[in-house]
Amino acid sequence: MMKKSALLGLALTLTLLPAGCGQDAAGPSAEIPSFSYSEVQDTYEENAPGVLRDGFQNTSPLAVSSAEEVVQRATAECTISYDSVTCRYDSEADMWDVCFFTAGMAGGCQDVYLNSSGVTCLIVYGE
Repeated sequence: MMKKSALLGLALTLTLLPAGCGQDAAGPSAEIPSFSYSEVQDTYEENAPGVLRDGFQNTSPLAVSSAEEVVQRATAECTISYDSVTCRYDSEADMWDVCFFTAGMAGGCQDVYLNSSGVTCLIVYGE
């Protein structure tokens, strides 16, 4: 129930954002915060605790054309309780980061990294 209400809240939030948000034919707009997937990969070693590199739900390509679709796709990987979601994009690596978390709570988050084909490549749990 909490996940559904959080998704509804996110959908409403994304709907109310300025028209430039989301993704157009050239890729996500500048209004979606950026990040470096390369830095993420450098930060988390192969067998680091809380880091998953396989066993994902999203293994078949399904093109994602908006932040809303990315979040919806990432939800299939989420294993924590949450009430908030953020979305970032790395245009160089063509990767998305969807972070699920509970507002006001330190740690306990889950970042799901998906490529532009909607395939999950990495999951990192926060402490």
